[in-house]
Amino acid sequence: MRVAVLGGGVTGLTAALALLRGGASVALFEARAEPGGLAGSFKRDGYTFDYGPHELCTDDPLLLGFLREVCGEDLVEVRKSTAQYFRGRTMRFPFEVSEVLASVGPLLCLRAGAEVAWSRLRNCVRKPRDESFEEWTRSRFGRTLYELYFGPYTEKVWGVDPGLLDTSTASDRISSVSLWQFLRKSLAFQFLGREDRAPRHSELRRSFLYTRGGIRGLSRHLAAGIEAGGGELSCGKRLVRLDTADGRVEALRFADGTSVGGFDAVLSTVPLPHLVEAALGEGARDLLAANELPFRGMVFAFLRIDKPRVTDFDWTYFSDGDVPFQRFTEFARFDPGMAPPGRTGLAVEISCDPGDDTWSLEDAAIERLVTEALVGLDLLRPEEILGCDVARLTCAYPIQVRGFQERTDRLLDALSPLANLVTLGRQGLFRYCNMDECVQMALEVAPRILAGESSIRYRGEGSWKGVGVEGS
Repeated sequence: MRVAVLGGGVTGLTAALALLRGGASVALFEARAEPGGLAGSFKRDGYTFDYGPHELCTDDPLLLGFLREVCGEDLVEVRKSTAQYFRGRTMRFPFEVSEVLASVGPLLCLRAGAEVAWSRLRNCVRKPRDESFEEWTRSRFGRTLYELYFGPYTEKVWGVDPGLLDTSTASDRISSVSLWQFLRKSLAFQFLGREDRAPRHSELRRSFLYTRGGIRGLSRHLAAGIEAGGGELSCGKRLVRLDTADGRVEALRFADGTSVGGFDAVLSTVPLPHLVEAALGEGARDLLAANELPFRGMVFAFLRIDKPRVTDFDWTYFSDGDVPFQRFTEFARFDPGMAPPGRTGLAVEISCDPGDDTWSLEDAAIERLVTEALVGLDLLRPEEILGCDVARLTCAYPIQVRGFQERTDRLLDALSPLANLVTLGRQGLFRYCNMDECVQMALEVAPRILAGESSIRYRGEGSWKGVGVEGS
């Protein structure tokens, strides 16, 4: 069996390696200059930065065994420590009651608590509508907490009115379905050491798995395994067209003018709208216009810092609207080798839309914006910043507006007549999934391809225990 894999992020690399190990002949094509995708690393002057914090979190034995076998001694466990900057204070997460009272104040806390109690009572009588992110969070956490934190932070990250976002943006990322549950879990975590392993996305964990020297280590090990197994790995190959006939993909055409064919199956991890356009050509115009699936972009500022630590936390979230970024990560806390001795680095994230005013700023302007904010927050002095590099990613997050799942399904339906094509991953399924889920879905889809199944559509939901697929 000969299989083509489109996209060299973690999903594509994992799938390619699993297919090779199953006996297939595999050729992987990546648009960028090197594989890795979002799970890549940037290096400069002895500093290493990832494109945002990536953590591998799972109890699934299949995934754990695969990661340990692929990464060997480079797979390490990192003690987790995160924080929220809120109303002028940095508070460790999970929150301590004294910090919350100092930041919010007792009267506001009482008001928020009363609203939550009322919401809980009302929800027992009348099921909440839950038609948007705003309604989901307000019905469980009350108006005050929504207006203080959930609403501003969400709009800052996604650039969309939370009333327009699908409820899954809340239910998939907020690990507790009420303030009472959150408090119960937090107290059990702080005083009993009980981790929260039920939801897919939970901050109530004490550690995570990581690859020594940066998350690019995972991509590097996967790519090395592909090449050692005789697979082809070609970079600089941006897909522009799928040649199809008789319900199958016959050939792949790339922007550099080359084409290749003769594949029994094609597994794609490229952004779903781009794949539809490549498959349908002019016929995709009206379909894509009627089923828009926008991605949120990201500008990264990688700062080289002349001090051993900036904070006591791995990463910190910033909900305040007057702070231009929503998160920064200090990777020397993950691995001291990711910065020169006695120094550290910050990877600062600014959510924006490709082409908007922030995205279009010159690199020097981005550096000034970030530097002034960090100095204003009293986290750094100007002379401690040795340099800054700026990077931009166009498809960082799928923006899950209301109705996005129906739009996604219509695009997947348009591809379903191509029996030897399957699409996976964050971009390929327009799903805001974590890296470990992407690895896992690839491991579970590869055997289905090897078994000769056709028209495979991934429908599984990730969890600590695993994910699944089914034929369409």
